[in-house]
Amino acid sequence: MRQLAMLIRYLGLLAGLFLVTTTVADIAGLIPHSDAMPSLGARVASSLPPFLFGAVLLLPHRWFPAGPRLYVLLCTYQLLAGVAGYRAAQTFFLVRGGELEPVALLVGLLAVAIPLSNAAVLWRRRSIARQSIGPKPIPGSA
Repeated sequence: MRQLAMLIRYLGLLAGLFLVTTTVADIAGLIPHSDAMPSLGARVASSLPPFLFGAVLLLPHRWFPAGPRLYVLLCTYQLLAGVAGYRAAQTFFLVRGGELEPVALLVGLLAVAIPLSNAAVLWRRRSIARQSIGPKPIPGSA
């Protein structure tokens, strides 16, 4: 189970690194656009949501051991999954209408699965840490 949690976390880190890197490259003007290059303000405004999505995925779980910070990160993961789910539903209707290829739906579902699985790993680590803190029964005391 620990290896699965590490795999999920590594995939989340790679996805976050990809999102942050590509949005920084887009803001810097390194990604070509089909028409004219948009203004810097327009590039920043369009790149801000994926940058924040990636930045949240890059946050180390050890910074959120318990308390309110843990619940803020869990709620943020759920918010990201909700936004990605909404966009995946929009993609489903576009695929159904024939405007997009079916592969786009797989990418949308992956965008939902990554924050949800990272939230599950964070919650599991919290429950394991909580079990190790509690009182231990004395053997043979029953």
